[in-house]
Amino acid sequence: MGLASFALKQILITGPFTGKKSFCRNSISTGIEMELGDKAVGALLTTVSLSIFTYYTFWVVILPFVESDHFIHQYFLPSEFAVLIPVFAGVALLCFLSVFIGLVMLKSKKKKA
Repeated sequence: MGLASFALKQILITGPFTGKKSFCRNSISTGIEMELGDKAVGALLTTVSLSIFTYYTFWVVILPFVESDHFIHQYFLPSEFAVLIPVFAGVALLCFLSVFIGLVMLKSKKKKA
């Protein structure tokens, strides 16, 4: 192992300025493997998000202008759900977020006492 790769490995492990341990992996090869896994997960999440966005946009923006007896309507829920589903998802997200913040506040209060 050359001096340059050793220095790079030490910077990855300890951080360039703090000298403290960071969340980086112990070897460069493990970091590259994790990076590839992260990229795959990111690509999957991007694909799913774009698919949902395209489906919802087509459902809300384009479908109202298509005749109601057209075969494409069988692939979509009634238009009332185009409003109900995002509202329900938003309310559920706010509820879970509120519960999480409340639990964190309770735990931090117990640590102080």
